[in-house]
Amino acid sequence: MEQARPTSALATLALALAGSLAAAGLWGRAGEVVGIDFYQFWAVGRAAAVAGPVDPYSPAGDERIVALALAHSQDSPYRDTAARYRRVLETYGSPLFYAAFVPLAWPHYETSLLVFQAASLAAGVVALFLLARAAGLPGPAAVALPAALLEWSQPLYADTSVGNVGRLQLACVCAVLVVLAARTRGRHLAAGFLLALAAAFKPTVLLAPVALAAALAVRGAGRDLLRLGAGLLGGLIAAVATAAALGFAPATWLAWMRAVRAMPESQITLALGNYGWRRLAADATGHDPVAVSVVLAGLVLVAGVWRSRGAPAEAAAFEEQRAVALGCLAYLFAGRLVWSHYYLLATPAAVLALGRSRGPFASNALLALAGLGLTATARILAVTGGGAWTEAILLDVAAVVIAAALARTRAGGVG
Repeated sequence: MEQARPTSALATLALALAGSLAAAGLWGRAGEVVGIDFYQFWAVGRAAAVAGPVDPYSPAGDERIVALALAHSQDSPYRDTAARYRRVLETYGSPLFYAAFVPLAWPHYETSLLVFQAASLAAGVVALFLLARAAGLPGPAAVALPAALLEWSQPLYADTSVGNVGRLQLACVCAVLVVLAARTRGRHLAAGFLLALAAAFKPTVLLAPVALAAALAVRGAGRDLLRLGAGLLGGLIAAVATAAALGFAPATWLAWMRAVRAMPESQITLALGNYGWRRLAADATGHDPVAVSVVLAGLVLVAGVWRSRGAPAEAAAFEEQRAVALGCLAYLFAGRLVWSHYYLLATPAAVLALGRSRGPFASNALLALAGLGLTATARILAVTGGGAWTEAILLDVAAVVIAAALARTRAGGVG
């Protein structure tokens, strides 16, 4: 026993060093990109910071936003390169989404971008480690997991390359799962509040609170369901109030919904990185399989809820975590738009499956690891060849494999 502890500590330190090197490599990537997605967020935030309320959901409003942002910021090669790429803004984020960038929209674009990249990378890595520990993974494994993803995960690399918010979403989902693991009376209130803010920020996690509410209802946990509802309501009120305080009035939420519904197909093609299976099916058949997408997402949600029936008290926290994680995965099957970095939403499900596995060679652990391995698309394509179709198929199969791993995991472990 005395010899095992130093060995474990040494392994943890070695893995931490490997993780630091992988993080340094990804940080190098963060420092060399101009942030073609971040530029749009910064422009809206900068315009709102200097001129008050703006309209990011109309062509005229976008033109005004660009003029204000460029006029009230310092010239810089990164900003100018991003502006040339984004001659026309594609502004489909929620009012809360853009409001969140108002405090970060500083006059010096590079500074804003680097602070955003640093905060996003740190939040994602720390949240993954905390979730791994809360899920039951030992220290060395909890360190190895973020280190490996920093090195090979293409969704993580893609999110960093364009300066998007996938890492922040990942951190928020992990935070919800850690809260649910706490087994305190107020965990459902806190989880509801965080989920409402997350969904109002970016609705790709909208099905997660639905799945959690269904799991509580199936288990007959009425009081917990009421606490969740109160948390969701509080989170929605906070989202609308925060957006309004930063220049986005309640009416802009309706404008945002109309803009999202009217999003042109030319902006969400497979060639641009929309890798969802629904996009693949539409391109292959010429028809958007909305009904089939809803059924597939429903099956994933059912998988997250079904085992909550009659679950013992000691398994309740895991069943709730499973529902949230599979709720996040369900969007990947139903979404009209699934950029490559959205597949980061599959990561928490894999972590939960690994945490409940009886060893690294348990069947659900192998499935989870296989799913995470399939997200290393750049390395796989370097060997096999292929283009956007192949990468999309790899990521969609990864989502299916990870969903299967968590769906078949029992609260006490399996395999």
